[in-house]
Amino acid sequence: MRSDVGMAAPVEWVLVVASEATERMLLFRLLEREGYHATVADDVDAAVELLRTEPFDVVILHLKASEPDDTYSLLERVKSDRLLRDTPVIVISAVAEPESVARCLHLGADDCLFKPGDPALLGARIATSLEKRRLREREADYLEVMDQDRAGQ
Repeated sequence: MRSDVGMAAPVEWVLVVASEATERMLLFRLLEREGYHATVADDVDAAVELLRTEPFDVVILHLKASEPDDTYSLLERVKSDRLLRDTPVIVISAVAEPESVARCLHLGADDCLFKPGDPALLGARIATSLEKRRLREREADYLEVMDQDRAGQ
């Protein structure tokens, strides 16, 4: 996880994926205002490329009713990639279609919010997703140490 030198707490890096420029900028500004560093991607390929080259802490993925396959494709690609699958993905949907939301969750989305969103709720969901990721990382570190101890005995 990246962090700024001299800061007490890490700075979270968020990738915003939305095909509509207005939606990307709205989320970008909201996240920056809340103290996150945000980067934007306008399509699945750009998002995957960024995720493979930069260590993002969380992905905010806008589910657009007219392009649900892009959302599903990104979730499938991220969650099937060994290096990316632990990156939390939060889906934001303007459409209250239970089938679409359920599919996103089945494909590995960590959470889903409906628009219009509350910035405090988004911040809480990001914090919860990041805490879960940190716990998984600590567990993996612990298991690695245990394996090394067993191998050394």
